[in-house]
Formats: sequence, C-alpha cells, structure tokens
Amino acid sequence: ERADIQALPFPDASFDTVVDTFSLCVYPDPAQALSEMRRVLRPDGRLLLLAHSKSDIGPLALYQDVTAASVTAMGKGCVWNQDLDALLASAGLRIVSRER
Repeated sequence: ERADIQALPFPDASFDTVVDTFSLCVYPDPAQALSEMRRVLRPDGRLLLLAHSKSDIGPLALYQDVTAASVTAMGKGCVWNQDLDALLASAGLRIVSRER
C-alpha cells in the first residue's frame, strides 16, 4: 500500500515498529513526517531510522554545509546536513540508541 508520509492513513498507535531508511532527507517536511511516524507508533513502540544528518565532527560538518546545495540537486532533494536531533525532538521522539 502506498501512502503520504505527511498524512498516514492509519489510526493512532497502530504499530509496534516503524522503519524508515534514508527517506527522511527527501521528505518535503521531515518534521511532519516524524510526527506522523510517532502518531502511528504505540506508546512503547520503536522507530528504526537510518538517516543522513549533520556530522558532529567540525570539518565534516563544514563540508556538508558547503556541498549541501549540490548534494540536494544531485540527490533528488536529499538534504544531508539536517539537524536530526532537533527534528526528532520537535516530533516528541527520544533517542534510545544511536550508531554512526
């Protein structure tokens, strides 16, 4: 089934797990997408997210910022330097585990 990530056609608290792999960077409104993922998760559910995000390593973060426009153009809209922590927090999501 295909669905709009900005307005998922599922009731609240429908899923134990939501998986998103390298899609967050191309959504028109990633904060809204994460809010929808949270909405359809059960209270004890888990979001498994593989995503591009801004590095916390200074030189790499600078490189991401300098090349972001080119990467977005070549990557069909992918924003690879987004602040993932801020996006997750804005959706009311809490990081339990992170691997980089």
